[in-house]
Amino acid sequence: MDDREPGLGGSAPGARGPGDTGDEPAARRPLVERIGLAFIALVMAAMFGGVAVAAFALSARRATRASASSRRERSSSEPAASSSARTTAAGSSG
Repeated sequence: MDDREPGLGGSAPGARGPGDTGDEPAARRPLVERIGLAFIALVMAAMFGGVAVAAFALSARRATRASASSRRERSSSEPAASSSARTTAAGSSG
C-alpha cells in the first residue's frame, strides 16, 4: 500500500519527485543551454565588477574632496585664528 497522502503531487505509481534519486543518471544539459548560462554568468560578473569599481571610485573621490575641503577650511581659519591671537596678545600687553 502507498503511504503518501492522496491529493499531493507524486501520488501516481512510478512518479518522480524533485528529491527522487533514481537509478538513471541525470541527462546533461544541451550545449546551447550551457553556453547561454555561461554567458549570463559572465554578464552578471561584469556588472558586479562594474558596480564595485564605481563604488570604489566614488568613495575615493569623496575622500579626496573631503581632504581638500578640510585643507581649505584649515587654511582659511588659520589666518583668522592667528590674527585674533595677535590682537589678544597685543591687548593684554598694552
